[in-house]
Amino acid sequence: MGEVEKSKGLHGLFDQHVHGGGGCSFATDRVEDILKAYQAHREHGTHFLLAAYATLPYERLRRYLSALREAMSEEPGIVGAYLEGPFINPEKAGGMRRDYIEGWIFEELKSLVEEFADVLKLMVVAPERDDDYRVLELLRANGVKVSIGHTVASYEQTCRYIERGAEMVTHLYNAMGPFHHRAPGAVAAALVMDVYCEIIPQFSHIHPAALKMAYRLKEDKLVFVSDAMPLAASDLSSMKMGRIWVYKKDGACYNEEGRLFGSAITLREGIASASKALGVDQDLLVDVNIRFFKEFWGDR
Repeated sequence: MGEVEKSKGLHGLFDQHVHGGGGCSFATDRVEDILKAYQAHREHGTHFLLAAYATLPYERLRRYLSALREAMSEEPGIVGAYLEGPFINPEKAGGMRRDYIEGWIFEELKSLVEEFADVLKLMVVAPERDDDYRVLELLRANGVKVSIGHTVASYEQTCRYIERGAEMVTHLYNAMGPFHHRAPGAVAAALVMDVYCEIIPQFSHIHPAALKMAYRLKEDKLVFVSDAMPLAASDLSSMKMGRIWVYKKDGACYNEEGRLFGSAITLREGIASASKALGVDQDLLVDVNIRFFKEFWGDR
């Protein structure tokens, strides 16, 4: 039995940012595939998760969220949906299609949120895409938590958005404008404001020194996530996702152009890597994870 398996409480891990696993994506209308993706992560220690979705066209998201609602009724370990967008900055689309992001209008979002308020739990917004706070107010009115990400917002914009009610920052450092000592941007706001910060403990996504800095500044407000793609928790080395091929290498996923495309780790593996890099016992990081889940999302 490895060190990771020995860690106490590991059976109860919560991963709030998971796109798929075991060769299956949550972005599907096949309930059986959603349940397979969940089960793949459960077998690696994650008993609770949010199913994450990239920005997609309105009707496709409706189909996928309908299927997720059915899967949630069968499996209580699937806590709900996490949407990355659509009101994010196309300049920081990551692996997402810019035309999908640019094609959304507020009325579509309002309709989606109201129809799936029981399923939607967290949505990523770029503050510069919501100057009048309409999106923020819509989400909060429907019980959806708001995270800041895929953004080039300034330090001041980000601070104001947190003050207005955003509670989270999505995969700190990744898909954000760079830090500069005269223009510190969203990264600095995330680190100094009283807000939770996701971080992907996979060292193609961040440098270990960046992890150490975030841990020193955020401590219990640092939320480890996998950002796992369907290649995680599987023996597959590549697969086709939509119209593109995705490849797994050293715990990360890359598209055909060699661009980073999410991770191929489970949260269990990420916590093991973080523990080693930080010189912190895994049990402590597991305890922080479980405590965050109970305090932020409610005991289950």
